[in-house]
Amino acid sequence: MTEQMEKEKMKKINWGILGCARIARDKVIPAILEAENANLYAISGRSQDKREEFREKFHPEVVYSSYDELLDDPGVDAVYIPLPNHLHCAWVKAAAEKKKHILCEKPLALNAGEVEEMIACAKKNGVVLAEAFAYLHGDSVALAKKMAAEGSLGELRHIDIRYQIMVKSMGMKLTDEIRYQPQCGGGVSYDLGCYAISFMRSVYGEEPAVVSAIGRKAGTGIDENVSLSLQFASGRTATAFLSFNTFYEQCRTVVGEKGSLILPSPFNYSGDTYYILTGPQGERKIPIHCSNHYRKEIEEFGVCILEGKKPEVDLEYSLKNAEAIDKLRKALGF
Repeated sequence: MTEQMEKEKMKKINWGILGCARIARDKVIPAILEAENANLYAISGRSQDKREEFREKFHPEVVYSSYDELLDDPGVDAVYIPLPNHLHCAWVKAAAEKKKHILCEKPLALNAGEVEEMIACAKKNGVVLAEAFAYLHGDSVALAKKMAAEGSLGELRHIDIRYQIMVKSMGMKLTDEIRYQPQCGGGVSYDLGCYAISFMRSVYGEEPAVVSAIGRKAGTGIDENVSLSLQFASGRTATAFLSFNTFYEQCRTVVGEKGSLILPSPFNYSGDTYYILTGPQGERKIPIHCSNHYRKEIEEFGVCILEGKKPEVDLEYSLKNAEAIDKLRKALGF
């Protein structure tokens, strides 16, 4: 191996984090620390207490009190944006203008129009932009897509998803919880609907022709419970129940003419679990090991920067997901 090749092999992406969000603390920063091609370089946050918490826990090289300061640092190669939904578009464009590569939390934006703006800005500035859909890098969705492609379940008929959380048990008053603030892009269709719709689209490999839904709003005006139904040009269908105030459950079922695949573990589960196959011979539980989706996401994004690889979750995919969520919210009366 040549000296130049050794240098390229050792190259690591210097990451900057825009905001001290819970998902950054619990999932993405630990993934950056584990990833072979990543280095936690900078953290920025508007709360001094959170900045100090993150500094003591993760030991970044620098800590900034403003996002602009971090973006002005030439040592930052890429930024991760875990800010509230309504801030994604503005800060993605700000980062792109500073020539930073960007991994932005889902949903990428509040609507397809904003996604198009973000795509145009990223292309103009020659930076990689990707939506942080960690589970799409994982083993369970890969299994479902493989079975669909191979015909293991026969012709696919239907997908059903339940994704329920109890937000009030997460330690914050609902009046302070971002998910319950419409001005911040709150609502179950954004927060959980992006998962359900992306899974349906990924397994079927096609876009929904019809999106319908009914739901119940919270006192703040956000959609708190939603039952949605999708119809595809192929004749396949999909349904989901999404909730912010129902006992915790994540379960995905793919129904085919020869049997069903049930994934009872969370979208972003890591570790040993199982899936269930049902069919004429009964029900079987089959072990599966799920790797750390967040680490795979970070490492894949680094390869996109260093080697020019197309992101696994590309911008066309994210735009189509945003268009489907727009249809869902329209059906709900937003």
